[in-house]
Amino acid sequence: MKNDLGIIKNIQPIIDTDKLASSKLLTSLVFLRINAAKSIKVANKLSEIPEVKSIYLTTGEHNMLVKLMIAEEEENGYNLHQLEELVRNRIATLDGFVSANYQIVTKIIKDEQISSSSLKLRIVITNILVMCFN
Repeated sequence: MKNDLGIIKNIQPIIDTDKLASSKLLTSLVFLRINAAKSIKVANKLSEIPEVKSIYLTTGEHNMLVKLMIAEEEENGYNLHQLEELVRNRIATLDGFVSANYQIVTKIIKDEQISSSSLKLRIVITNILVMCFN
């Protein structure tokens, strides 16, 4: 098998959360300004929070971008207070935190999760197909 060669590192489903009637999610992008010397420690602490789905170190005014997903409460809909509390009590209290600006995602048009390993896999598959058909 190809996996025995270490070519395939991971296979993940990409879930269309809009189609999950029982599990609607509120998605928010949080733009953080973090003390650069503590950015890796902050990122590691953020990765322990279940609602944090992605963490990116970036350039520019904000040097970290965090994608949060909060489950909808059955009776009350989305709990914006939950988002506010998460940012205020779990993120803003981290050592190295400077400031935050966050936005709620109203609709996801495209969300393709692709890693460098999957890009390499595409290149390998393309090369194999080229060799097979030449």
